[in-house]
Amino acid sequence: MAPSDDVKVLGAPPSPFVNRVQIALNLKSIDYEFLEQKVGFKSELLLKSNPVHKKVPVMIHGGKPICESLIIVEYIDEVWTNGPGILPLDPYDRAMARFWAAYVDDKLWPTLKGIRSAEGEEAKAAALEQVMEAMMLLEDAFVKCGKGKDFFGGDTIGYLDIALGSFLSNAIPAATRANANTPRSNANSQTSNANAPTTNVVQGRPKKKAKVDGNEAPISVAMENLLAQSNTAFNKIADAVGYEDRLSAKREKVFTELMKLDLEMIDRFALNTMIVSAEENVDTFYGIPENYKQAWVEAVLSGQIKLKTT
Repeated sequence: MAPSDDVKVLGAPPSPFVNRVQIALNLKSIDYEFLEQKVGFKSELLLKSNPVHKKVPVMIHGGKPICESLIIVEYIDEVWTNGPGILPLDPYDRAMARFWAAYVDDKLWPTLKGIRSAEGEEAKAAALEQVMEAMMLLEDAFVKCGKGKDFFGGDTIGYLDIALGSFLSNAIPAATRANANTPRSNANSQTSNANAPTTNVVQGRPKKKAKVDGNEAPISVAMENLLAQSNTAFNKIADAVGYEDRLSAKREKVFTELMKLDLEMIDRFALNTMIVSAEENVDTFYGIPENYKQAWVEAVLSGQIKLKTT
């Protein structure tokens, strides 16, 4: 049996962990069957294929299941050797790529989720600070691992590019672009319309002003640098994912629209993360008239409007 025969992927499209497997397969030009799993429902095939963790992604190759996204990516690289290499050839570089990929999962991802679960301004500020600290370490890792090239993997997309890149179209652009010095439009006048809808909208939520302190500016600059350095890699990763291109483009514009509203940096970050977590949320956001968006996002922040989660 040829290595590319009979490959199936169990996953849910919004999952960055599933995207890692898709990216690796597409980089290697491997045809596969995507078996979409409903969010919140565990199919019999999923439970049979991953009885330990009972979660996606799972890749089934020749009837044999492989679980956990980064393990699957390594498996793909080892089995299909004719395509571009994913893991570095040098043992030390390979170890460093694995170390920082584990860092993305164990440190960065929990801090991103912490933004959504944080309640109150102090908790949100603390959560955002943790994200910024995590990103600054990745900035340093990019310099060392990339060795002056366009990617963490050097001249081409590598293991760490896939590990981190799977998140870039979701929450990371919001964090990196949330610069406190960005001009804000006067959105208050837009939302004072007496005819604005009141259903599910909290009236009179106080407008907040962007906060700038001595530490925030250099952190924002460092994070913006990371995004700038990762742009080329992310564009190629989006091409590799294929069907995610359309959704990635839609997600990319959400934060730009949020920048037009009268919101704190932390709120923009939290909103972007919530909205782009599901395509249904993105479509809802774009469907709201411009002069009602401010009231809608405030209702989301207050918890009176619940968004779909994945």
